[in-house]
Amino acid sequence: MRRRCAGCWVTLVLLLTVGGQGEAQAQAPACTASDLSHWDARTSVALYCAGSPLPELSSVADRIALPLFLGGPVAAGGYALSTQSQSDFANAYRLGLSMTGAYAVTYTLKRIIRRPRPYAAGLVTRRDGLADTKSRALTLDDRTAMPSGHATLAAAMATSWSLSHPRWYVIAPAAVWATSTSLSRVHLGVHYVSDVAVGTAIGSGMAVLIHLLGDAITPTVFDPHEGVDMPAVQVTVPLNY
Repeated sequence: MRRRCAGCWVTLVLLLTVGGQGEAQAQAPACTASDLSHWDARTSVALYCAGSPLPELSSVADRIALPLFLGGPVAAGGYALSTQSQSDFANAYRLGLSMTGAYAVTYTLKRIIRRPRPYAAGLVTRRDGLADTKSRALTLDDRTAMPSGHATLAAAMATSWSLSHPRWYVIAPAAVWATSTSLSRVHLGVHYVSDVAVGTAIGSGMAVLIHLLGDAITPTVFDPHEGVDMPAVQVTVPLNY
């Protein structure tokens, strides 16, 4: 399992570092980050206007984020079914629970805070291929910047899987992928730096909480310790006394 995980993560990192090299950088407005008074807006616009390799990373990370969010827990569950390992079932269950719980918190906060996204505030032009806000009224989605859902799910997924498989060849690629996904949201003009920071904190915090609770919230059928026979205690009575 661990070797397969390592191969998947290595492939993912290669995609992030070399993919999308031939694409032209999106049309960025004049970078006037230094003219902005608030640190969040200033830092976000600076990242938005950053050069290579951020444009390439953003393009690839944005394309593969949703398939990974949806496919990750499914793949983990499918692998557990193939191995019939209670430990693998527990890992898959905790991964799905971490991502679901983290996004529930983020979704609720989005509807409460309703922060306009950077492009909606007129700071940048969005680069994710979706319609911009020109000549139309702002929708609810245009006002749900805080926190970042992508950053939340990426952090929850990377943290949960790293806790389940605490090996460098899982943790390092997971951190690279989660960071790339978060930065891509700023470079695409749909989030501020603080949005992805809060999302990352929510995702990582939920995953850590789920794993700390461990067996207390894991169904018995998924408990890796359930059904394991304890070694018998043998008592030997010497007869040569």
